[in-house]
Formats: sequence, C-alpha cells, structure tokens
Amino acid sequence: MQKSALDGRLQWLNNFQLEAETTRADGEREYAVTTRIRSGVNYALNANWHIGLEGFWDFEVLKPDGDEWEFDHWDLFAGPAIGYTNQQWSARFTLMPQIAGSREDNTSKTGRHLADHEKVNARLVVSYRF
Repeated sequence: MQKSALDGRLQWLNNFQLEAETTRADGEREYAVTTRIRSGVNYALNANWHIGLEGFWDFEVLKPDGDEWEFDHWDLFAGPAIGYTNQQWSARFTLMPQIAGSREDNTSKTGRHLADHEKVNARLVVSYRF
C-alpha cells in the first residue's frame, strides 16, 4: 500500500509479508510461520535522491513435530534510509537496529531477540530496469 502527499515528494509505504517454512532434522519436522509488517516514510530531495525512515515488525510461531503451534518470538527494527534513482537503476540503503523484541530466555536482559536476528539489520536493494 502506498499513500503520496506533497505532489508525490512524500510517500508512505506499507508491505505485509507472510513466510512459511518447513525444516527437518534428525527425522523430526518443524513448521514455522512468520508475519512481517514493513512501513516507511520517504521524502524526495530532488529528482534522484530521497531519504526516509523505515521499520518492520516480525512475529513468528512454530509447530514442532507432534506438538501444538506455539509462539517463538517477535522483534521490531527501525532506522534511516537513503536512496538514489535514475532512468536505468535505483539503489536504497537502510540501517535498522533492533529496538525491541521478545527475550530469548529468562536470563536475557536486552529485551531483544538475537537468536534469529542480529542487533542491526543493514539492507542494500539495487534494481535495474530492462
């Protein structure tokens, strides 16, 4: 979903992702379903350069073989973004630290989930039009 304002210079973008996976180890199968909601605000500085703020919320449930579905973790990332676009290609770089998440166990004091994700999510997306 996208909403534009200020003659298209300001954009608010939202994506919803659903990921399902199955893993097998030692004859046991485990199923996982992850939902991810991404949102960002983008402002065009000129025809080519834009800056913004992006974030995503991640929520995962698991079903070990022979067991019921159970909550695994959630986490929240947010940070700045910068991008460049021209007629042939575009690139966007985001740097999002994990600002909150479910604790991995009772001894974790960070309030972040670091078993499946890193402390900082850096992403570079490059697109070429052909």
